Amino acid sequence: GGIRKVIDGDGEVPISVIIPVRNRARFIGKALDSLMRQTFVDFEVVITDTGSTDGTKEIIAEYAEKDRRIRPIFVEGGTLAEALNLCVRYSRGRYVAQLDSDDEYTPDALEVAFGAMEKHPEAALGVSYYEVIDEEGGLIEELDVVRHLEFDRNNILRTEGAGALRIWRRSVLLKLGLFDERNFPDFGEDYDMVLKAVESHDLVRIHRVLYRYRKHGGSSDITTEEERKINLKTLARKAAMERRKLINRAGLIARGLPAP
Repeated sequence: GGIRKVIDGDGEVPISVIIPVRNRARFIGKALDSLMRQTFVDFEVVITDTGSTDGTKEIIAEYAEKDRRIRPIFVEGGTLAEALNLCVRYSRGRYVAQLDSDDEYTPDALEVAFGAMEKHPEAALGVSYYEVIDEEGGLIEELDVVRHLEFDRNNILRTEGAGALRIWRRSVLLKLGLFDERNFPDFGEDYDMVLKAVESHDLVRIHRVLYRYRKHGGSSDITTEEERKINLKTLARKAAMERRKLINRAGLIARGLPAP
């Protein structure tokens, strides 16, 4: 059933980096190395392993032994959304930054992301650009930097995906009820949360590459069946449209106008 109690440590550390992982022995070390290289050092890493059998757990334990900022949680089984929520509940940061277990941050990622969020206290989350790398970490030149320039509150329903790096104000994640484990157990949970967050909060765009998305045969994104992914994104959009209708209607009622 996972841990339902929200740990009461909000704001003890500026940033919590959260990593859900299962069977990523090839890449989890690279992800953690990219955190060890950060110019901003005042962070913790909350990493939830949902039952790896390929040596991932041992690698995490090794890193955690060397660096006290790494706080591993080992559970048997669980969906991606459950693992993310476990990370958020356990985290103590004012901000929560997501890192997938096969991706990397650029060395200044946390410094730049933290600065952007501190400068915009009204923002629920910050979203940067990302570049695409291969299995060895080399830049895939023919794939351009992904900027999602159209990514703002008005256009968000038309964008594909939730962008990266994503850094959240932890209090907003908690207020919105965390990631939707029921409707988006293994894909689309972050896009759904972005849509929810921008309905009531601002989004800050960080115009820098802070994230390196690794394209490989077993990428968690690629392995999900394309059709199901499209359906889940559509579901997230539909839910957002319904919420917007309700918000608009509530606004009209509050102003004493006839509801549509």
